Parts: sequence; structure tokens; C-alpha cells
Amino acid sequence: MRSKDFTIQGLRQRLYTWGSPKRPKLFLLHGWLDTGAGFQFLAERLQDRFHCIAPDMRGYGKSGHTRNPLGYFFHEYVADAHALFVKLSPKEPIRLLGHSLGGMVASVYAGSFPERVAQLINVEGYLVPDRPPQVAPDRVRDWIEGLGKKRFRIFPSLRAFAGRLRQANPHLTEERALFLSKYLAKRTARGFTMAAERIRERDMSLSDALDTLGTVLMTEIGGSMGPLYGVMFTQFAEAIGKIPSIDARTFSAMLTNGLDGVQSIGSAQVGDKTLLDALVPAIAAFNGANAAGKSFAEALDDLV
Repeated sequence: MRSKDFTIQGLRQRLYTWGSPKRPKLFLLHGWLDTGAGFQFLAERLQDRFHCIAPDMRGYGKSGHTRNPLGYFFHEYVADAHALFVKLSPKEPIRLLGHSLGGMVASVYAGSFPERVAQLINVEGYLVPDRPPQVAPDRVRDWIEGLGKKRFRIFPSLRAFAGRLRQANPHLTEERALFLSKYLAKRTARGFTMAAERIRERDMSLSDALDTLGTVLMTEIGGSMGPLYGVMFTQFAEAIGKIPSIDARTFSAMLTNGLDGVQSIGSAQVGDKTLLDALVPAIAAFNGANAAGKSFAEALDDLV
């Protein structure tokens, strides 16, 4: 499997390919909450006959995310597919396979541009749900009231996420689940992400927000760095107190308090190749800039 990025409709999109480009092209469109890399196991069997091409649709896998707060609209996927097909097969009608959401996109595309599609395979892609019209208002209401409330689920490791994939699909082997997890998940600054979710839930002062961040890092992030950064941020919070904004003097007090906290939980010294090797000289540079009469912004530049 090979991969590269394209810009489609102004958005970066990841593309996975298998087989020789000299073979007939077969485009593969993935389903909801899936990735183009998920076709790996099918494409392995087809690559001797076809040049298999599978994009990550917008918002999925390694492709870019839209900035629209309302989310994603179905016909954007169709427009993206058209732009990709024209780019990679400008004259020759394509072979197209879509699964689930990808099957819906493929079918709408083939109906809209029949001259562009030589062959179509729709795998479990149902276009119109069989529901009574009376439920439509409630579904629209649920969608509107749910805007901004959903959060990405955070897993402690790719292996844990792979385990969740196997719960959803017991037919997945551990090896395949681990493979898929690398393309379906995104590594995050986990402690900061978890703290951000809690901070959004209620109106917090700057001090309370920093204290929440420090507590999350200390109690829920493993290893040695969680406690170190956790203590530093809780000490930052203590230095701020009720102050609503930060100036150079307050920031200096925060740094000093944070350093005291880090030093209080260990015996490391400058030169021991620890956090102190970066923190101590940075604080000295910031305080030196303040003493020299530099502005807050200039002192911050000296700090980094």
C-alpha cells in the first residue's frame, strides 16, 4: 500500500493506492467512520488485476477536516469524488466500488455522471432510509440540538482502540485491528484534550482552568512527565489566584512557582538531562529580559 496527499476542493485528502498504475483503475470509496486504508485486505487480492485507488473522504482518516461548524453534507462527498476522478482519470470512464456511505456516494455519482462510470458496485449502500415522513421533524430537531455536543472518544493506546474495533466486529483478527487502528485514530496531546473537554463543560476562571489541567495530567496520565507537568500547572494556578489576566510580573511568579513545584517532587539538578535543563534557563532569560526593561512580548521571545 502506498499513500500520498492531494488537494481536492481546497481540502487536503489522503489517497491510498495498490498495484501498478498501468493496470485498469478501480476506485474504492469507504463507509461511515471508516478509512480508505480499510480496503487493504480486499486490494491485496485485486492488485494483480487493477490499480486500486481509495481516498480518505473529507473528515475521515488522514484527510483534512472542514471548518464548517454544522459538519459535513452528503453532496460534498460526491463533489470531492468527482474532482478526484476527473484528476486521475480525465478521459477514461472509471470502475467504481463503494461500501455503505461510499456506496451511496458512488451510486449518486453514477446517476449524475453516467458517462463517467463504466462499472459500479454498491456494497450495502442504501440511498433512502425506509422511515415514515412523520419522523423527519424530530430527526432534524435532534440534529440541531446535538450540534457541538459530541466529542471524540479518547483511548489510552492504539492497542486499546484496536480492542474496541474487535468488540464491534468480532471477525477482525488482532493483527488487522491493529493495522486499522493506525489509520482510524489520531494521536493527541491526551491530557490537554481531556482537560479541554472538562473546561468546556463549565465557566472557569483562568486559575481554575490551569488547576484542572494540572490535576488531569497528574492523575490520569502515566509515566514521569504527567506528574511533573501536572504539578507545574497547578503551581501556575496557585500563583495566579483571582487575577483575571496575566502580565509580565504575574507570569514571572507563575514560572517561579512552577519551578518550585517541579523541584519539590524530585532530586534532579540542572545538567541531569531532565525538564529542569530547559525550564531553569528559560526562566532566567525571561526574568533577565524583564529586568532589562523589555516588553512582555519581547521577554516571551527571549524565554523560547
